[in-house]
Amino acid sequence: MNKNILSPKGSIDEGFFILYYILLMILYIGGGLFALIFIYKNNLNSLYFVLPFLFIKILVMFNYKKRIMHISKNLPLSVILGFILAFDSEGLAACGLIKDAALSTILFFALAIFFLLIQPAIVALIPGKSEN
Repeated sequence: MNKNILSPKGSIDEGFFILYYILLMILYIGGGLFALIFIYKNNLNSLYFVLPFLFIKILVMFNYKKRIMHISKNLPLSVILGFILAFDSEGLAACGLIKDAALSTILFFALAIFFLLIQPAIVALIPGKSEN
């Protein structure tokens, strides 16, 4: 069991998954708000700030991959599911394509709650292979 978040190898249990997920999401959301304010105040190009947030999302992907690896012991499955679960919240921008503003807002917040809170809780609650 490799508990290093910077290493893509190994697996982690429920406790470390939750701890790493909370820390990474605080860094991702807090850093995003800080970067948004900084970009707005200084009239900068936002593309310069995308790379650090992409790195944080890759760490979230490794976190999911390690947890799914602890559950399934299948490397290809854990990599594919880790990628899907880490980058699925990027589709929240598609809520802006809905013409009805009220429906778009409700759908955005419902999906945000699902992607940020419910989905990781489901992944964390699934017992690992060694605990069966």
